[in-house]
Amino acid sequence: MTRLEREKIGDALRHERVAQDVETDLLAETTGVSTKHIHNIETGSNGVSLNTLKRLAYALGLHLHELLKRADI
Repeated sequence: MTRLEREKIGDALRHERVAQDVETDLLAETTGVSTKHIHNIETGSNGVSLNTLKRLAYALGLHLHELLKRADI
C-alpha cells in the first residue's frame, strides 16, 4: 500500500468516525485496536492489515468495501 493510499484510507476512516461522533477511545475499546494505532492509521503514518481495517469499518457500521470506496481506493 502506498503512502497516498494509506492517507486516503486514514482520511476516510477519520471522516466517518467524526461524522458519527465516535471518540477514538470508544472505537479502540470496541475493536481491540489501540488508540495510538488508530491515530497512526488515520494520519497515514502506519500501514494497516485488512483484518484490522475490516474491524474498524464494521465498528462504524460500514463494510470494508464501503470504506475503501469512500477513500477512492
